[in-house]
Amino acid sequence: MISLARYAALLRPREMRQTIAASLLGRLPIGMTGLGILLLVQSASQSFARGGAATACYVIGLAAVAPVLGRLIDRHGPRSTLVACAIAFPAALIALVVAVHEPAHPLLILALAAAAGATFPPITVCMRTYFRHRLGDDPLLAAAYSLESVLIELVFIVGPMLVALFVALASPATAVMFSAGCGCIGTLLFLGSPPLRGWRIEAGRARSLLGPLGERGFIALSGVILCYSAAFGLLEIGITAYATERGKPALAGVLHAAMVLDDGVFTAMTPERVAGVLRPKAHGALALHRATEQLSLDFFLLFSSIASLTGGVGQSNYAAANAFLDGFAHFLRGRGVPAISVNWGVLSDSGVVARNPALMRLLRDQGMRGMSDEEALAGLGMILSGTAGQVACMKIDWDLFSAELAAASGFAGDLLKSARVAQPSKARGLLSLAEQLAENPGKSPIELAESSVGAVVAAVLRTSVDRLELRRPLNAAGVDSLMATELSVALFREYGLRFSVLDLLRTLSVADVAARILAKLKPAPAERSP
Repeated sequence: MISLARYAALLRPREMRQTIAASLLGRLPIGMTGLGILLLVQSASQSFARGGAATACYVIGLAAVAPVLGRLIDRHGPRSTLVACAIAFPAALIALVVAVHEPAHPLLILALAAAAGATFPPITVCMRTYFRHRLGDDPLLAAAYSLESVLIELVFIVGPMLVALFVALASPATAVMFSAGCGCIGTLLFLGSPPLRGWRIEAGRARSLLGPLGERGFIALSGVILCYSAAFGLLEIGITAYATERGKPALAGVLHAAMVLDDGVFTAMTPERVAGVLRPKAHGALALHRATEQLSLDFFLLFSSIASLTGGVGQSNYAAANAFLDGFAHFLRGRGVPAISVNWGVLSDSGVVARNPALMRLLRDQGMRGMSDEEALAGLGMILSGTAGQVACMKIDWDLFSAELAAASGFAGDLLKSARVAQPSKARGLLSLAEQLAENPGKSPIELAESSVGAVVAAVLRTSVDRLELRRPLNAAGVDSLMATELSVALFREYGLRFSVLDLLRTLSVADVAARILAKLKPAPAERSP
């Protein structure tokens, strides 16, 4: 096995790096030109048969002439052959683009495609010869040949991706022109590299006119390569054509799951913070719709959040962004697009909440339970098989959730208030404080209240009560918006009083909170006074 250390040793000389980089640019059209010609001709003629024929002529020209070009390099050196190809290859592709857009006679288009293949710069032949000249019997020669194979594979992977990018952003013609430019510029850079200036012709290889082309096994090898190439071309063109003819484009549907979080209290929101969260959701959905509105999709799935249904403390921008997705899904369905907005709850195995234990704990205390990935995928399958345009998928402890939400204002809170069955008070901390005040009439009520509240605050801050400064504002003790939210929930559960996150972040101290809670209990002792 060739180690990375041997690749590093091979690439250490600057000359080697420059030569390989130039050759890579010059050979990038290998992975681009065939597909680019196919899409160029097909888009103009609306016929995959004509596009496939043009691509076939390009490949035939390449396969027929490449061995001849290689033999010319063996006999006369690479410079004159590469200079001619650096001019002829882009010229043939440019002429092909013009001919397709005129449009010219189909036979002329096929001839130009074949000419482009016949004049493709034979840099690969030069590179293998260069490695042999440069390294000789050096063990790094094996690493060089291995790297060459990797580069060819890279070209076949990156090339179609670039074609797809150019087609999406511009047109197939742009992809073909880019391929022509890479072939021309890369070949000229390769011609200027040090190995080409000091190239030597091997005498043994220049003696015979045909050289290796006249050997007995060459015809058999050519037949194998021809069959393989035919199968490869049929798959590339046939599958794409079949999918299009059947009215099933390669894109079956859209899944929009982009998100950005920038939580903060409402008064701290700025237009920039709102836009930063809204843009991935709203602009992303609009861009996806515009890019696919001419296609027949099976689904247009928008990942929204429970935040748009219930709101979220410190998440006004995020709630608004997801509310847009909900409305946009209904808008698209009115236009015949199979759009669905999924209001996701808490995911426990993956995602933002799963990576934040404090946030997970806070949401759990509010009644929102985490779903595993398996549960979420099962729910998504049910949603996709249904007909609704908006579905909430979440796991809820309705007792806790309704207790929290019913205390809030708004439609959801009013709905839960009307639906809840009356339950006994769960403000255990308030009852406990009242009992302590009754049992210890000689002790200072405010000290007892501060001790009780301090225990709740210390639990949220993950510290001990004796380390708290009771009259110091909570924000000075390191309480952030997430802690303030958790503290608000805890105080409401223990004492039945709602403290806003904004107040907890601004000026309130443990003593201030204790004083408000104590004020709630004052009427009770007054009734027991003689």
